[in-house]
Amino acid sequence: KATMSDLKQLNSLVSNLESALGVSGGSGGGGGASVAAFDSSVGARLTEFDNASRQVGGDVAELSPIVLDAFAALRSVLVEASNRPSRPNDAELQRLLEPLSRRLQKVDEFRNSKRASAQFNHLSAVAESIGALGWVAQPEKPAPFVESLRDAGVFYSNRVLKEAKDGKAGGEAGAAWAKAWTAVINSMIAYVKENHLTGLVWGGSGGSSGGTAAASAEATMESVLHRLEALTAKVKSGGAGVKAGSGDDASSNGFGSVVDRMSAFTAATAALDSADTADVRKIVDMANMAFQLLRNLLGQPRPASGGVQSLPTFQQLSQSINQAVEFREANRTSRYFNHLSAVSASLPAFGWVQMSPAPAQFVQDMRESGQFYTDKILTEYKRSDTRHVTWAAAWIDLLKEMQAYVKAKHTTGFVFAAGGAAAAPAAAPPAPRAGGPPPPPPPPPPPPPPPPPPAGGADDGAAKAAALFAEINQGEGITGRLRKVPDSAKTHKNPELRSAKKAPPPVAPKPGAANSSASVKKPAAPAKQPVTELTGQKWTVEYHKNNRSIVLDNTSIKQAVYIFKCEGCTIQVKGKVNGITLDSCRKCALVFDDLISAVDIVNCQSVQTQCLGTVPTVNIDKTDGVQVYLTENCRSTCSIVAAKSSEMNICIALENGDVKEYPLPEQFRNVWNGKGFTTEPTDLI
Repeated sequence: KATMSDLKQLNSLVSNLESALGVSGGSGGGGGASVAAFDSSVGARLTEFDNASRQVGGDVAELSPIVLDAFAALRSVLVEASNRPSRPNDAELQRLLEPLSRRLQKVDEFRNSKRASAQFNHLSAVAESIGALGWVAQPEKPAPFVESLRDAGVFYSNRVLKEAKDGKAGGEAGAAWAKAWTAVINSMIAYVKENHLTGLVWGGSGGSSGGTAAASAEATMESVLHRLEALTAKVKSGGAGVKAGSGDDASSNGFGSVVDRMSAFTAATAALDSADTADVRKIVDMANMAFQLLRNLLGQPRPASGGVQSLPTFQQLSQSINQAVEFREANRTSRYFNHLSAVSASLPAFGWVQMSPAPAQFVQDMRESGQFYTDKILTEYKRSDTRHVTWAAAWIDLLKEMQAYVKAKHTTGFVFAAGGAAAAPAAAPPAPRAGGPPPPPPPPPPPPPPPPPPAGGADDGAAKAAALFAEINQGEGITGRLRKVPDSAKTHKNPELRSAKKAPPPVAPKPGAANSSASVKKPAAPAKQPVTELTGQKWTVEYHKNNRSIVLDNTSIKQAVYIFKCEGCTIQVKGKVNGITLDSCRKCALVFDDLISAVDIVNCQSVQTQCLGTVPTVNIDKTDGVQVYLTENCRSTCSIVAAKSSEMNICIALENGDVKEYPLPEQFRNVWNGKGFTTEPTDLI
């Protein structure tokens, strides 16, 4: 019969095996009766789930190790709780729960990266309910929390069962898998009710399993056996240390630091957890999805045809970035609009894989676009809530680390896995269609070089001079070989020849003349149709040219106006709206009545804007040439924020009817004052 000392030694050996195979949560000496109860109930159901997943195969089998890793992280929390005498402070608790949070996030990322999978219902059944593992963070009554998330996954489990009944979704194996997963969650509900009814128990007390030493030894033995069984199943399925869906093994040199920055940013977002930051969490989830797709791209080999843009993963990455941008536009009234803008403005940096030859510079440009908004966050929260300051700094740190990685590993363009070459900047032009005119002929080859001088050197030149003097010495006979000129060709006998204009000497064609005459200019891209439409709560005005009569009059305070790529136009917005964005416009004039939030002028040239009522903020970014007209009502309440812009003038209407122009500074002087730098505008504006 095994003694308690033998059980401890066996438990230590199992922990070493778990550590060697990359399974977290194996250490901690078993963690007492509560952890032993977890292993005997939930652990047994997990083994059945893993076996069922391997029977189904495909993406389901690939997801199973990620799920087991998440449960191992939960077990680590239980071990830590049983070894601590009391509940730690909030900061320490957050650090303790961070590994579990990361693993739960991986499950959701895997599901989102497999949206086209035939097993998407299987993946969703797990992803929608695995958040139940977060019951350890619930302050009281965690069992109802687990039950609610179980019910969220039942919707997809029932779909799997229905498809299995119809002979799809793996048939009987699919049905067994759905039942196995439901059994896992149900066993966790029973475990929580028995051992942690009012919340996570600290110090190993609680539950009904902590009786005699014999009962504790029996529970420890059962725990070790279940852990050994789980390890055996993992080894047979290919090893527990494989992280499915990571996608960056083939090109990960240095990317691990980027992953760490993303984890820190996600943790900073979790620290903002409250009801009114739901919008921030949603857009960060979109950023996490884009990040996972980027990681998957790093492990891709070069496709047989086309560049990185032809890969389905890249197309999904583009869609996820666009989704974040659209989410920001749809939530302009959000209290945390600057947070949404900081992410959406710089998230395109994740698309550096298509840039050549300087992708690192592209990442820097996108980072600076987002930094315009993170600076606003720092200004707003630096004295009130440092969590937002940490959040903004974490996002910029992530982009800086990504820029350094791209500069070091993908200097001139995206490098495919297995030593592939850099991605081509553009695809080859298509072949001409049948029946069309043939392409212009190529230019003629250059003329051959002049023949080399004959050999002979100085002796040959002396012979030529002697022949010339011999010819001169012929006397009168030298004229015998001259051609007789007829009278019709003599100018002194034919005056009309003297009045005729001499033909200009022939001019040799310039190099490349034949090529230029035969070349065909590339046709200009067709102009896009102008758009003026209201979609939901957003007015869109795009691609107008020389239109001086654009009027938006049926507006409301919930609506936003987005003006894009207009040239030589005048846009008038009547009534009170939420906000206006003037983006990539040239020589345009904008007139509006009242705004609730701000007018944003971005990437424009030579534009004017006039406020007839009130506007709280005018944001000017990357704009050359802008005039802002403010009325007497709003000049004292309006703030103007400018970055990377020039030729900015603010025009104020005076009481006598005149307009006075105030140029904004473009140059600044920074002086060290002993403690830091003092910044003030220079006189040269």
